[in-house]
Amino acid sequence: MKFYDRETEIAELKRLDDLAAQTSQFTVLMGRRRTGKTTLMTEAFKDRKYLYFFIGKKAEQIQCAEFNGRPKTSWGFISTATSRRSRH
Repeated sequence: MKFYDRETEIAELKRLDDLAAQTSQFTVLMGRRRTGKTTLMTEAFKDRKYLYFFIGKKAEQIQCAEFNGRPKTSWGFISTATSRRSRH
């Protein structure tokens, strides 16, 4: 699949990623479905390690449990992420 006319968006994503070397960064990519968001991220970070986590229509507790294992499988370390509700 060819990737057309997304140089500006790729450059901005890489710029934000470069900022992460100086300060903590968290980038959320949102948009209508089937517009190429995942492909854009894959193309922008094809030479870098990144964590991709899809947020679907599931309960917060389930999504937190699913996310908790992702850093370990992606980078080999354990996340301590918990739900805000579960800390009360």
